[in-house]
Amino acid sequence: MGSPTDVTAIVVQIGRFVQPSATSKPIEQVTGPSTNNATSKPIEQVTPVDIPIDSTSSKPIEQRDPPEFSPSVRIASIIEQKDVSTNVGSSNPIEQKEFVTSAKIMEQKDVSTNAGSSNPIEQQEIEEGAKDIEQFDFIELIFPDCGSVKNPTDTNIQWKIRDFGFALDPETIIFEVDSIEVQDTSDFSVTSIAGGLQLDYNPPSDFNFSVLVSVFLSIQDTADPVNTFELFCTWQTVPDVRGPLFSNIGPECGSTGVDVLEPITFRVFDVGNGVDEDSISLSVEGIIVCSGITLDAFTTSSGSGFDVTHTHPDAPFRFGAEITIALEASDLTDPPNSTLFICCFSTEESEGPQFRGFDPLQCETFVDNATGLTFEVYGASEGVDISTLEVRIDNKLRKVFVRPRLLRDD
Repeated sequence: MGSPTDVTAIVVQIGRFVQPSATSKPIEQVTGPSTNNATSKPIEQVTPVDIPIDSTSSKPIEQRDPPEFSPSVRIASIIEQKDVSTNVGSSNPIEQKEFVTSAKIMEQKDVSTNAGSSNPIEQQEIEEGAKDIEQFDFIELIFPDCGSVKNPTDTNIQWKIRDFGFALDPETIIFEVDSIEVQDTSDFSVTSIAGGLQLDYNPPSDFNFSVLVSVFLSIQDTADPVNTFELFCTWQTVPDVRGPLFSNIGPECGSTGVDVLEPITFRVFDVGNGVDEDSISLSVEGIIVCSGITLDAFTTSSGSGFDVTHTHPDAPFRFGAEITIALEASDLTDPPNSTLFICCFSTEESEGPQFRGFDPLQCETFVDNATGLTFEVYGASEGVDISTLEVRIDNKLRKVFVRPRLLRDD
């Protein structure tokens, strides 16, 4: 018989065997050849009788219902197995505990033939979660702040860093702005301060609107071995919400006595993404100008634009009139920002034509009714528009004969 652990399952059916009742009869059996017949004895076989079963010598093995499993948790029912052995004293139960998926402490028992050596084995629950490791902060000041937004496009960068007990080595500085190293340029400076260094960067040109600016620093100290400190930071500039600007407008807004042939000039400039050339528009007295316009592009450190000139020799302004012009342009931002600028000025007064040399004279009496009428008309500087000359006698339009004449004042 094997040890208890070798037994997987044994089923014993308990009952008793009973032979049908019969009369006990002796059966004589000779013991075999013998020289002495007197030694021959009969063998008696009796009717079987009910023999009670001693519960101490045979015990049943109880097997419980098969385990049931749920979709999420596996549950094993307890199975009790007992050893079947000729030695009643060595029959010990083998107990299997229920196994359940759980994060709690589980007690696991040692299976041994020696019940006295069965000791629980305790498994502790594993706690998850990393502990924070404090790291020395070597940054005293960052401007602009990392993650900040709506920073002006003309922002300068300033950082203050502290050492780690050993002085920082300025020669090991790597300072990048938008992935371009600037530590060796004249726009970057390093100043020693108490316990560290101050780093300043003044960009040679303004940043663009609505952009993400990245700044990276790497520096080592003078320890042996050296410690290297690195930091990466980003921030955003303000979005472009301003349209182009107009300046250098001529004739000057609000001016008077403007020459009727004076050209219109102005400058349109955008400090963001630049001016859209196709959006530039000029209107005079409500009429869009479609010809006689020239554009000269220019660029500065803070933006770009155009110088615009409009000449109009064939369409002079009206004399003595208030002239209204409208300037309009958009930038290259998406969506674009537009600007409309309106300006007014007054043109010079015009001296009207002068009449002289009337014949007959004005208010003369006793004039022959057959007398003709003559007179002279002069324009002060621009001359006389003959098509506008009308002569009426008794409120009737008369035909006239015109002869050009030049009058010199010198």
